[in-house]
Amino acid sequence: DFLPMFDLLKSGELTKCANTAIHQAEPVIIENPVEVCTDCPLAPKYHGRGAMTSRLEYDGKVYGFVSVSIPANLVPDIEEKNLFIEVCGDIAFALYHLELEKEHKQAEAALQASEERYRQLFENAYDSIWVHDTEGRIFIANEAFTRLTGYSRDELQGVPAFQLIKEGCDNVVTDINDLITRKESLDRLPEVKLTKKDKSEAYVQLSTNPIFHNDKLVAFQHIARNVTEERQMRQNLRYYLEQITLAQEEERKRICRELHDEIIQELIIISNQIDCIVAKARGLSEDERGQLDDLWERMQSNIATLRRLCQDLRPSILDNLGLTSSLKWLASKTEESAGITVEFTQHGNPRPLSPATELALFRIVQEALNNVRKHSGANTSRITIEFNDSTIRIIIEDNGQGFQMPSAVNNFVQEGKLGLTGMLERARLIGGDLRIQSAPGEGTRIRIETPI
Repeated sequence: DFLPMFDLLKSGELTKCANTAIHQAEPVIIENPVEVCTDCPLAPKYHGRGAMTSRLEYDGKVYGFVSVSIPANLVPDIEEKNLFIEVCGDIAFALYHLELEKEHKQAEAALQASEERYRQLFENAYDSIWVHDTEGRIFIANEAFTRLTGYSRDELQGVPAFQLIKEGCDNVVTDINDLITRKESLDRLPEVKLTKKDKSEAYVQLSTNPIFHNDKLVAFQHIARNVTEERQMRQNLRYYLEQITLAQEEERKRICRELHDEIIQELIIISNQIDCIVAKARGLSEDERGQLDDLWERMQSNIATLRRLCQDLRPSILDNLGLTSSLKWLASKTEESAGITVEFTQHGNPRPLSPATELALFRIVQEALNNVRKHSGANTSRITIEFNDSTIRIIIEDNGQGFQMPSAVNNFVQEGKLGLTGMLERARLIGGDLRIQSAPGEGTRIRIETPI
């Protein structure tokens, strides 16, 4: 009998009495539902009787309607109406709690599913994950962490977390103190050294997150990726690059020496012989003498070119007078050859540097000025060298056309900027930090800073 009514309500439609009841708190009284409620599938059931209908409402939400049959000529008094409203309120309150219980069960099921997914992710993660309290006591660790350290989970409970990670931890602690203040995660991945159970060592990239409860720091979660092999590969690559760079410089010195000691000397002898021929020869026509003069001038030009090439290959001033004088000479040569004003400024007292550091810095500035001369279109450049207590900083900037920086410095090779890539590699070889800033129409600024 109630299925037609169920289908009607399921379609989103309401009967006449329900439409009235939903907008008023008082019950709706209908004396003859058969004639009045023609849209209600249950109206025929009220033959010869009336109907009283009220909404089921609790806390501002309507859960449904209750309709009861009453004698046709009965007019309920206030007490009867209030009793009916009270019963409807009790039913609505019960429906409210049923809904709460259903939502609670759904939330519990969702929480259990989420916890199970997290547990699976935690246990099956490739990276090592562990959590320790503020005293360093480890109370959660995944399987990857036990494999990395060699400790079982039971053993880890007796191993202080700060005992596992030592080298590189000072910087991490500084960063952690900062992120505790900001209540944020560590936004970089420092490499730290981890000591295993067998006393062997591994290098890991460490991500640290503070855990707060009621605004109080209670624990730290760490995620570590073993980068020992990658670190060794980087060290090997750095060693190979260093050896290649040294070999290049040795080859430059050899070529420079051969050019100076052999070819330039031979050219000077030939030039002197031409001088002797011109001085001693008699009866030469003006045309022949002009040809000899032209040959002598070309010889002098070639000698000057070879000397400049020798200076570019291996400037002797770097070996004799050091970095500062070499950079001043480089600025002067760039002004002469390119017509660009190059300002040179020095701050601090010059400090002794290793030959490898001096050479790398000289080559970086040399390449930067070559880029200014060839590509920038600048008319002014500036070199600033700063000697600090523990570092040396060199800044090369120009007022040229600049260029669009790639999204990552590794893309310099793909864009054909091999000179900039070489500068970055030279900076890495001496433990330096090289930064490049540029934008179209805003010139270029290169800063290299390295320990003394």
